[in-house]
Amino acid sequence: MGRLPEPADPTQLKDFRLENEDYIFISVFFITTTEPFVGAYVLEQNYNNDFRMMNYDELLLEKGVHMTPMPELHAWIATSKENALGVGDSTARDRRLARRNAASESSSVGN
Repeated sequence: MGRLPEPADPTQLKDFRLENEDYIFISVFFITTTEPFVGAYVLEQNYNNDFRMMNYDELLLEKGVHMTPMPELHAWIATSKENALGVGDSTARDRRLARRNAASESSSVGN
């Protein structure tokens, strides 16, 4: 199950589970001053130890590596965690809507 970051370092994230899939968290990247930090992660079965040594541009070229703004990623993990615990009985459509709402909220915060 996803573990949220320690309060002392909000950019760190451990391995997590989203919609019944296990992911390995690779790194956090600062892209521009106008965008939130971006988290890089990959399905556990596609993980390669070399990923942790790669920069943002190199990871973009790797098949299966995902880049998601950290606010959206945290919202997605929280939703998946709630669903796994049976807190919400949402459908896949509801989860997509929650992710979309989290993404629009995170993009409007910087405006």
